[in-house]
Amino acid sequence: MIEFLSGDIEPIQRELERKMQEAAADERFEEAARYRNRLRSVQHLAERQAADLRSVGTIDVVGLAIEGDRAVVQVFPLRDGKLIDRYSFHLENVGGQDVPTVLESFFLEYYGSAPSLPPQIVVPRDAGDTTALAGFLSERRGARVEVRAAERGEKRRLQELAAENARHALESDTEQAELKRLRRVEALEELREVLNLEALPIRIECFDISTVMGQDNVGSMVVFQDGVAKKAHYRKFGIKGQVGMDDFAAMAEVVSRRFARLADATGEEYDESFAATPNLVVIDGGKGQLSAALAAMQAFDLPRVAVVALAKKVERCSCRAHLTRFASRCISPGLQLLQRDP
Repeated sequence: MIEFLSGDIEPIQRELERKMQEAAADERFEEAARYRNRLRSVQHLAERQAADLRSVGTIDVVGLAIEGDRAVVQVFPLRDGKLIDRYSFHLENVGGQDVPTVLESFFLEYYGSAPSLPPQIVVPRDAGDTTALAGFLSERRGARVEVRAAERGEKRRLQELAAENARHALESDTEQAELKRLRRVEALEELREVLNLEALPIRIECFDISTVMGQDNVGSMVVFQDGVAKKAHYRKFGIKGQVGMDDFAAMAEVVSRRFARLADATGEEYDESFAATPNLVVIDGGKGQLSAALAAMQAFDLPRVAVVALAKKVERCSCRAHLTRFASRCISPGLQLLQRDP
């Protein structure tokens, strides 16, 4: 169906011809006749479609589907009546916006940087007043661009097809998002169970020490919220006053500086990334790094915070007074979350 609507009927004709010839060779003549009739119908419809598309000319056809805070835009570019491609764009954070607002934002971004513009763009019938968009695009093209809905004919059919494609893409996108959410919940539930945590580790803070150019130690804090990387809260720490490459001392310094900011969350140097208490702290290293981090945290009056050290090479997790192996869970969601490259 997609091939046919795109005007690519040769694969369809070849397949029908192959089936017709096979049926005839096996003396299944009634079946061969059905394939022959289908082949003729496809050829007849293709001729009509080609004539209809030639009358369409050079246009872009835009379809839109919105659900919640997500949207999908489908763009069908036709050049001289030939559908040359299909583009799909997934939009986020559109909650509360109507169709005209979403389309305007998309047009400004997509067509604002497009190398060329068609003389006409067909939009959904609920696109509202497109006068301003047409003026903007005409100025960019250096010639008139018409932006309007199609009331009938081939253009309306193409616009409805683009809208249908957008709706299917959005449904697929929503399903994938739900699967990912369930996977994250499964990972957090597993961490809670395996590490014997009191609650789900909604906020996880991970600390690592790395060497820059083989000389200077730098600490980093990576944050996961609800199982998703929260990059706006990532932070780096330059190690101060350290002589030599002492990973344990560097880890103690970074953890101490991080939780000192929590104790002074309302001060002049307020930083949202330090204002929330983590449910789980993950130390990149072994027992030595874990001990250094625990000693640093004990200097502060903190609520109950679980602390683990993840030794990646042996797939092992050290947790305060006990050692939990993940060897039998090598593909488990919880381990994948801890091993994830930020």
